[in-house]
Amino acid sequence: IFTDVEDYDLSIAEIMDLIVIKEYRNKGVGNKLLKYIEKRAKEMGANILRSETGIENKASQHLHARFGFQAYRVLYEKII
Repeated sequence: IFTDVEDYDLSIAEIMDLIVIKEYRNKGVGNKLLKYIEKRAKEMGANILRSETGIENKASQHLHARFGFQAYRVLYEKII
């Protein structure tokens, strides 16, 4: 998904889901996916790449950190 924020001259590409099935984890697939996604997002004019992961998904958090992602918000939910 791309969102243009014209007043700030930003184009944000957002990764909605990045899933590596169990058999392919820890084999570099996530790295390759993120490299490809970042390259394509730049080619399409994005200057910000966003991605979301679960608070308990430490492997995904480490992958994102290795690629230079930084937390930019905290999202809360409550089951009612």
